[in-house]
Amino acid sequence: MRAGLCTLKSRVKLYGRSIAALAVAVAARWALDPWLHDSLPLVTIFGATAYAVWRGGPRLAAAVAIAGYIACDFLFIAPRGTLAITDAQGIFRLLAYLLITGLIVGLGAATRSAQASQFPLWFARSNGHLTRMLLLPNGDVLFCRCDDDSFYAYHSDTAVPQDSFRPVIQNCPTNISPGNTIQISGLQFNGLSQANGYGDDCTSATNYPLVKIVNNQTNHVKFCRTHDHTTVDGSGNVVISMGVATGAAVVTTNVDIPSVIDTGDSMLFVVANGIPSLPFPVSVQPNIIL
Repeated sequence: MRAGLCTLKSRVKLYGRSIAALAVAVAARWALDPWLHDSLPLVTIFGATAYAVWRGGPRLAAAVAIAGYIACDFLFIAPRGTLAITDAQGIFRLLAYLLITGLIVGLGAATRSAQASQFPLWFARSNGHLTRMLLLPNGDVLFCRCDDDSFYAYHSDTAVPQDSFRPVIQNCPTNISPGNTIQISGLQFNGLSQANGYGDDCTSATNYPLVKIVNNQTNHVKFCRTHDHTTVDGSGNVVISMGVATGAAVVTTNVDIPSVIDTGDSMLFVVANGIPSLPFPVSVQPNIIL
């Protein structure tokens, strides 16, 4: 397990912010150039490097430091407009820069590591009634405190549920339309447990089905509202189904298809306790307006 939800979107944001910090640092040195002239050509890059190691770790910070040196060497180190090191002073400047940025990256990485290692201690000292866990639809776990803004999100790239834990889709329409409500039935739609909850203070149980639709072409994901989950009891009566580990009992749920959803061939999943069913192929058909 590791802290942080590591997604492509978050990585792009992180890299973009680091590039922006580097651009600001170079622009700041450009603005100071009328006063500094050839002095301190690299001084503003140290701040961008510190920001990068704080937000993204040592590899990103090293890339920012290298890119910053190249940009400032070209723009502010005589002879300007070249990347050549022409004298002993240039060699000394490069070595000093590597030393300082290396210290920044090393200290920043050590600080990040120390903060990460404090989590088990922080967790152990947390009062139960001040903490909350929420099992997310993708199986990640969000852990947070109620008395401050601390939170951790846990994700595993290797954890895979056993197939026997999965919901099983038995009946589902193969053609669905935006804005309509469909019925899906199958097994273990209520999961194997409530997953998490804390007395009457925190009722975040997940023993109910969610429905996820993934478009085959765009890979866009839509979660659908589900409601009125039912099953048939031993006397043949239709009853509300909010139990757990329902075994061979067939559970039926109503699914509201979003009015805004990609059309075309897709895969539908029923999710309970953060565990998805095997994919069920469906076709999202556009509504025909007469």
